[in-house]
Amino acid sequence: MRDKRTVAMWLVSFGTLGVAGLLATAFAMMAFGLDPSEMITAGAEPWTNAAVAAAAFGGLVITTGLSLWVWHFTRWRMVALVLTVIEVGCVAWACASVYRDYF
Repeated sequence: MRDKRTVAMWLVSFGTLGVAGLLATAFAMMAFGLDPSEMITAGAEPWTNAAVAAAAFGGLVITTGLSLWVWHFTRWRMVALVLTVIEVGCVAWACASVYRDYF
């Protein structure tokens, strides 16, 4: 059986990617789901939100890849844990921000 810490690292990493992917998809759907009259009223905000969400998701993918690389191929596992905590914190902050702004 694999090391339980490694399994937990992979689960947390891909769990944060899944939640962040859902958030980015929701923002993209909000921007592309507008009618022409709603686009005029909304202005650039939905498109800006979608672009920021896509950029944040891209950054999260890079950070996750880096943390998993550090976890498996170097001796600095604490750096990988710190990167993973940062990932979880960013996704938790994004979820709280979306909840506060839209619900």
